[in-house]
Amino acid sequence: MCIRHLIPLCLLLPAASCWAGASAWAYDQDRIATDWSFGGHTKYQYIHTRIPDNSILRGIDGDSLQAHNLEARLKVTARRERLDFEMHAQIIAVHSDTLAVFSSLPGLVTPGADVINDDRRWFDLTHELGSHNKNAGLVRLDRVNIGYMTDKTVVRFGRQAISWGNGLLFTPMDIFNPFDPAAVDKEYKSGDDMLYGQFLLDNGSDLQAVTVVRRNPVSGDVEQGQSSLALKYHGFWGRHEYDMLAAEHFGEFMLGLAGSVDR
Repeated sequence: MCIRHLIPLCLLLPAASCWAGASAWAYDQDRIATDWSFGGHTKYQYIHTRIPDNSILRGIDGDSLQAHNLEARLKVTARRERLDFEMHAQIIAVHSDTLAVFSSLPGLVTPGADVINDDRRWFDLTHELGSHNKNAGLVRLDRVNIGYMTDKTVVRFGRQAISWGNGLLFTPMDIFNPFDPAAVDKEYKSGDDMLYGQFLLDNGSDLQAVTVVRRNPVSGDVEQGQSSLALKYHGFWGRHEYDMLAAEHFGEFMLGLAGSVDR
């Protein structure tokens, strides 16, 4: 087992032991109880894509592409005093013309490129069940994180999702693993491995900081040029709200400013 698998398993062992006995576990009356929550869903999605006449794909797979996606998500959360734990497990099955098309274009894209993987993420929490021609299946952990909260601070480590900024079609400040603009299902953003912190000021403003650790997908090594470090301040000016962003993202320095008309 490689170190990428070993580290997250060490983090999960205490949680797994608690989960196994959750149904029968209770503290004495003079102790603090842990609140557990379980949930999940199953989704089926059909996608039909028409290929333009001038596309290279038209000569490979006709004038359209079809995909059948099935995803099941199991959610587990636990909270005790100021600590909380979250884990989402996914089972994904895909039957897609795109998989076969990508396999026929060596050097341009890799087989299974339209199925999520952890090649760039710090921890490899995805296991491929199989991939052949138009079919692919995998199981993965999309959320695994532990957090600590006080009245004014939040610190959270592990695989999680964060969205910054607001927008109708495009959110410029949402730089961490943003949704594809053409995505149909936007209920859950895919999680990334990060350290997140937030500090709430007395006037209602807050300061947030994020460090996202990523690997070079070619070498597999953690590199600063592949990772992100960002600070964001959310403040108020009269009846208006604004966000200021400073970040080093994939080796490039970024500054951003956005605001809202009213609140």
